[in-house]
Amino acid sequence: MLRVAESKSEEGKRSIALSPALVDALACHYPRTAFRGDDELVFCHPKRGFRIDGVWYAGEVRAALASAGVEGYVRPFHDARHGALTNMAATSASPTALMATAGHGSMATTKQYLHLAGVVFRGEAEALEQRLLGTARDSRSNGDQMGRTFYPSEPTSDDPAEPEASEQAGS
Repeated sequence: MLRVAESKSEEGKRSIALSPALVDALACHYPRTAFRGDDELVFCHPKRGFRIDGVWYAGEVRAALASAGVEGYVRPFHDARHGALTNMAATSASPTALMATAGHGSMATTKQYLHLAGVVFRGEAEALEQRLLGTARDSRSNGDQMGRTFYPSEPTSDDPAEPEASEQAGS
């Protein structure tokens, strides 16, 4: 778990689950640092242990990007955060999980990441259908070229069991 202890808001103070690969990378980093106390920073000045200067960090990130051939203006802190949250949204993480990870105080801020990632909540729609109908249907099969899916149990306009449009409008 990563603990965010300092933030602009109360919602920003939070714990975030770390992926197994990141935990492994941190475990490799741990023996190389002299600063291992609970009250010390994970990434800090290698000799003094204090917080890394934001100007220094930005310069290092921009130098690395230039070395990799990445051009254009980059906001090192903000763009890294933005990229991470957009990628998390693209994994179909729940909006609540994304909001909590980001430390947002409202869903309105989180929605921009969902939109940028093209999230459509297909999994949630299938889970809702399964809960309501008790069965899951494969939407990738039994469809026409327009992307519509038809199921044998659904009435069609030719089905005598389906009321006419005029009868539906009157009820």
